[in-house]
Amino acid sequence: MSLRGLGLGGHRRDRGRPPQEEVDGHPFAADAFDAKVPGASLARRALRARSGAGNRSTGICYDSPVDLRRFFDRAVQASFDDLAMRDEPVAGYLADLLTRFARTENLFPTGVTMPRLERVVDLLLEAQAAWDDSAAHFGPERELSIRRHIGDYTLFMTGVFRERVQRLASTDYYVSQGQRAYRFVSEHGRATSRSRERDAGPLYARLAERFEHYAWALDYARRVHFHDAPTHPFFRLGWQ
Repeated sequence: MSLRGLGLGGHRRDRGRPPQEEVDGHPFAADAFDAKVPGASLARRALRARSGAGNRSTGICYDSPVDLRRFFDRAVQASFDDLAMRDEPVAGYLADLLTRFARTENLFPTGVTMPRLERVVDLLLEAQAAWDDSAAHFGPERELSIRRHIGDYTLFMTGVFRERVQRLASTDYYVSQGQRAYRFVSEHGRATSRSRERDAGPLYARLAERFEHYAWALDYARRVHFHDAPTHPFFRLGWQ
């Protein structure tokens, strides 16, 4: 998976987003992190201790074959513990999200408006196309899965590839679109008669409400608990 493959490289900096958006400053400053996430001050000390540990193995390590889901589950849970975040359902959701998006075809699904949906604007156009009753691909029910993917994609990118989003797009734009997408899924859950979607509604409401907290948690997990990662192409990516 290359920089271009992440939907950020190979494009003009302002492509696919409103022209008034500005690139945010780096948000991992100590004061900002401490203010946003409970337990962050203690966690930063743990991060510095790990960074100074040389080549010693201090994180999570697995023998082949790699169980990605198990790795991500433990990495996310460890991060939540470090940061004093008590959100067990969300922790499981984030582990599932990371496992799914470790495969490029899940991160960039195929669409009807274009072969590969790589950017937020691509996904928004895909959601709009679902309501085109003059087209063969008319299917309003698809909007729900597209909106859910927008939430997942923007959370993943602002968490795991935060520096790239800051440099090549806009963090504020990703956060606002992610929150809006999760709220859509949550409201649909409240209105539907389908028990599975209705039961998931509160989870997506929580993701919308605390979107930035969970993005910070993913950023922290990547910095602290991905160092002794399994052998998998995902972990050979440059995070910058």
